[in-house]
Amino acid sequence: MRHLLMMALAAVLLPAMGCSLDLGRQPAAPARPAAPAAPQATQPTTKTAGRFHVAAAKAHFAWKNQPEHAHILDVRTPGEYIFVGHPPMARNIPYMLLGRGYDARKKGPTWRANPEFVAEVAERYGKGDTLFVLCKSGERSGQAVADLRAAGYAKAYNIQGGFEGGTLVPCNCPGGGMTALDGWKAEGLVWTYDLDPELMYLAE
Repeated sequence: MRHLLMMALAAVLLPAMGCSLDLGRQPAAPARPAAPAAPQATQPTTKTAGRFHVAAAKAHFAWKNQPEHAHILDVRTPGEYIFVGHPPMARNIPYMLLGRGYDARKKGPTWRANPEFVAEVAERYGKGDTLFVLCKSGERSGQAVADLRAAGYAKAYNIQGGFEGGTLVPCNCPGGGMTALDGWKAEGLVWTYDLDPELMYLAE
């Protein structure tokens, strides 16, 4: 009995004196650090995004390191290629050509397919070449890549955002407007208005 009273008294007095008493209790386990949040999946930024989609900077890096095997293919119209600008190493072979009418539903010009597109690519590139394809925003080039892969070009890839950018946001600039978040120009890659007759599309 006396032993129990002494234990009870120590349990009261020792904590007050800054001491601790082990009464057979296990120390509390240290709190586990919170698990890091799982990375959020990024969503494709253009309508034609998929597993054959690459960033412009990646395409440029591949071309710079293996220019004999990796090529930049610009499938916009010759007018876009000439007057809007283009990557200096890009060959122009249009996937679609402007028609002569007006599409009231889309509020824009009519388009017609270039029936010789795949054949014209085949004149210049082998099935083992890597082709990085761009258009204005990534939509036409996505369709072109699908056609090229169906024709046996297993290393054809669509450049995300195209030349001018597929993802646009309001611009905080005088007069408003839009600015691109992706694409060749938005990623700060080299482009030009200069023309190389070897890379231009000169067919009728």
